[in-house]
Amino acid sequence: MTVEPPKIDNVPGLKWKARAHGRWEAWWRPRHDLVGRSYPKTMHRLWVGAEPTDMDRKWISDRCNFMQNEMLLWGRGGMPDLGQQRSTSTSAESPRTSSWGGYVYFVTDGVAIKIGHASSPRSRLAELQVSHHITLSLLHDMPGKFEDEYMIQQSFSHLHIRGEWFRPGQDLLDYIEELRKVPELPFKDTGRRLSTEYQPEI
Repeated sequence: MTVEPPKIDNVPGLKWKARAHGRWEAWWRPRHDLVGRSYPKTMHRLWVGAEPTDMDRKWISDRCNFMQNEMLLWGRGGMPDLGQQRSTSTSAESPRTSSWGGYVYFVTDGVAIKIGHASSPRSRLAELQVSHHITLSLLHDMPGKFEDEYMIQQSFSHLHIRGEWFRPGQDLLDYIEELRKVPELPFKDTGRRLSTEYQPEI
């Protein structure tokens, strides 16, 4: 009997690898023609498990689309220094940004806290404000990868409201305050056991 991999919509470049005991690995794979043109990134493992949760599926789809768009931009002649830091950049944020990184950010509207990831948190804040009727403020941002954003969201899953928005529980506020004490502090694991009951609302 053929065992089918998990079904996820909108995942360009996704490749599944079967593992033992009914487990699967989700990998993003760049196009062969661009690899032949020296595209500087290879296959990237996104997830391992038997059956992805709704949040896992969203995360895999988001990462596949991000990496696919980045690759296509490179293929059209953009991002000539992919994978390298620009020593001549005048941006205040770019010296801290790695090729697969960016920033994990915490934004609030005074009611809830959004935990997200962006290459420029302040630009992302401006984008969010356009569609938000309450004034938003950036609580903190720190160098981090998509995986870091995901782990933090999982760690505070008991506070989850919808999407990337979370209730401002005291443990989350304390965590952000700890990060703010050291502005350049990279991703710090909360040490919390991940919830197996977390099911995000759609």
